[in-house]
Amino acid sequence: MKIRFLNESDKDDICTLSYQINLDHHQNEPRYFRVPVEIGDDWEFWMGCHEKEGGFVLVCELEGNVVGFVACEISPMPNLPFVQPMIKSRIGTIVVAQQHQRKGIGTALFRRVCEISQERGAVDIGLEGF
Repeated sequence: MKIRFLNESDKDDICTLSYQINLDHHQNEPRYFRVPVEIGDDWEFWMGCHEKEGGFVLVCELEGNVVGFVACEISPMPNLPFVQPMIKSRIGTIVVAQQHQRKGIGTALFRRVCEISQERGAVDIGLEGF
């Protein structure tokens, strides 16, 4: 298992995994999630997550195939008089191919996010939610 940063050659695999998770979300919570876009139509979104300041996307390769990914953003808390100043890390999406679930891939991706987040000064790591 190899965990690395996203690159352009990951487009087809990432978009296929994205379609998988988006379809699951839509089927389980159609009130919040739309019918998934065509496979490939969300590639700019994932690259944007990876390229924005504080953002990154990690992929997990198994035997040369991308089998999972996680999107994360590290940012300072807003400067408010009632909030402690700190850097936070938020996972927006984590997905593992259905045929590779329950094999430690999601855990490995999460652990690597934690390592990178701590290296970049984050003191709070969590999942983004509605």
